[in-house]
Amino acid sequence: IGLSPMDGVTDQPYRFIQKKYGQPDLLYTEFTNVEGLCHGATQLLKDFIYDESQRHIIAQIYGKTPKYFRQVATIVCELGFDGVDINMGCPAKTVASSGAGAALIENPELAKEIIVATQAGVTDFLNGKRAKDCEDITPQMAALVSQRAQSVPKEVAERTAIPVSIKTRVGYHQPVTTEWISFLLEFEPAAIALHGRTLKQHYTGLASWEEIAVAAELAKKTN
Repeated sequence: IGLSPMDGVTDQPYRFIQKKYGQPDLLYTEFTNVEGLCHGATQLLKDFIYDESQRHIIAQIYGKTPKYFRQVATIVCELGFDGVDINMGCPAKTVASSGAGAALIENPELAKEIIVATQAGVTDFLNGKRAKDCEDITPQMAALVSQRAQSVPKEVAERTAIPVSIKTRVGYHQPVTTEWISFLLEFEPAAIALHGRTLKQHYTGLASWEEIAVAAELAKKTN
């Protein structure tokens, strides 16, 4: 069905092999830091390498600065991805302690700003904005993005808006599925991928399918 984004695992060669033999409908990149991209860390662009065999391919991004999400969303569009996914579920200490990943569950106002900014970045692309036009994207970064964008098929480059989705968890210390998922649904994400554990659980214990079911019912009612 789909290959989950896994940091340090789902790079270009891994995705190529999975698509060739497993043929998942969806593939995600490893999550990529928007602050790093907007501070000129061109080496992070390696996370956005893919080939045409991997469609549908979604770029996952994370961070805590809304204006950087907006600019990176524009880059993702320029590179020809089929979607952009916001990571609000990573429990890693280095990520959560900075206020990113699953820490956003405790900061809904910032989460809102990030979602709105990411959606705006997609709209910016449709209105003609490119990496070279983004205020925090260095000329070197913009040139690399532009170079890669030349290989994007015309039918992809000229399509309408790509979907914005969210990856998250059921809570921070304890499940708050109803409140959190209801909040996210207000901003009409294309999809929500839900890990049935809290940040505190990391990857231990059993995932709560009951909480996932609660989220699914909320989504159905919204639709």
